[in-house]
Amino acid sequence: MDGASLRLALTFLFFAAQHSFTVSDTLKNLVIRIMGERAFAGRFRLLFTLWNLLLFSFLLSYWRGLPDRPLNTAAPAFIWPLHLIQILGLWVLYRAGKEIDLLHFVGIRQWIHLQQRQSSPDEVLITSGIYGRVRHPIYLGSILILWGELHLLKTANGLLFVILATAYFVIGSFMEERRMVRQFGRKYREYQEKAGRFFPKFKSITPGRR
Repeated sequence: MDGASLRLALTFLFFAAQHSFTVSDTLKNLVIRIMGERAFAGRFRLLFTLWNLLLFSFLLSYWRGLPDRPLNTAAPAFIWPLHLIQILGLWVLYRAGKEIDLLHFVGIRQWIHLQQRQSSPDEVLITSGIYGRVRHPIYLGSILILWGELHLLKTANGLLFVILATAYFVIGSFMEERRMVRQFGRKYREYQEKAGRFFPKFKSITPGRR
């Protein structure tokens, strides 16, 4: 690994580590003690979204400025399959977006409720639509889009970024599920039995039965 790739890896790991910390119960409990539970419920998610968006934008600009080296360019025969992978990823994200409240997802809904002096809506376990087949469609769609992006795959830093991001999505799914089990308990464990992590589960057919 050359110097540029090492800097990319270290800064990506820094982003991943701070992102994990900002969603940890340790930080949340600390913020609740400082802000109060009502202010935390109304503001924290939006502040979390804005902070990580700002930090990622800064790091993305930094990564683009790093020296890079080209890899073997994909043959023309592979270009359309890559496009199809990205289209599939976009379709997965679209299906996921239909099932969630996007304003709640980024924290705007909670902030509106705080301004109107209303209670913030509780987080609900979504199991409808594509969530009934896979538990992490947003992660899955993002991974597919990354692995279908030729401009990333044809450079050393781009490929490294795709690998690191994929690893973080996978690790993040395990971390998120531990939190969901703590929050929803048996209900989430039953959901884990019905839906796959990234790929749908197919029920096995018992011999002699239909």
